[in-house]
Amino acid sequence: MVCTTLVLGFTWACGEAATPSQSQEMLPEQSATKGRQVVQQVITALGGQAYLNVRDTQCDGRIAQFGTAGTLLGFSLFRDLWLLPDKNRVEYTSKGEHTILGFLMGSDELLITHGGAMVTICSGGQGWSVDKGGVSDEPEEVVKDFSDQLKTGMNNMLRKRMNEPGVDVQYAGTDLIDMKEAEWIEFNDTDHRNFRLAIDRLTHLPLRWVVTTRDPETRVVIFNINTNSTIEVIPCCE
Repeated sequence: MVCTTLVLGFTWACGEAATPSQSQEMLPEQSATKGRQVVQQVITALGGQAYLNVRDTQCDGRIAQFGTAGTLLGFSLFRDLWLLPDKNRVEYTSKGEHTILGFLMGSDELLITHGGAMVTICSGGQGWSVDKGGVSDEPEEVVKDFSDQLKTGMNNMLRKRMNEPGVDVQYAGTDLIDMKEAEWIEFNDTDHRNFRLAIDRLTHLPLRWVVTTRDPETRVVIFNINTNSTIEVIPCCE
């Protein structure tokens, strides 16, 4: 009886997870209307107009690097400042001598000997880094990555991009995520990127943010899954 109960429970859970096919029963116009209605519920749950009208943010914390055995190799203080929609300043502060900043900045040769700060600044299609040696331009690929991250971020989609010409919003059905009933909303833009937002049906808060892109050279599909989309911090340089 226990086995039978477990099998039935598993079957019920799978049935819940398979319900995205319900969206296929809607006409495109109905799906678009339903999708935007659910998105409005999400925006309301995140703060409504207060969420939409955010102009600047500040996040302070510590970033740590761990070894393969779980040992702490070092950490740095950071401050992440945003002037929305496309201006970002990240400050890394190091105390003492270690290479954690080199790890964060993507340079194995970077070594802070007596403590100090590294700053990265991005503004639209431009980027700079600042250290004891002065100001230097960020590499072109870093600036491009920053611009791409702006276009694929969940908060930017909900605040602005979903209302841009060429961005399509569709209701994509229901699901079961982390034992929570969820609904999926799908966005598509003119650059052939696909975005899927999973929402808790009870709280209307985000559960998943999945970005699907295709490498322009290899045509390989790339997935980027964010499981904590309510708070989104996009660093200028990863």
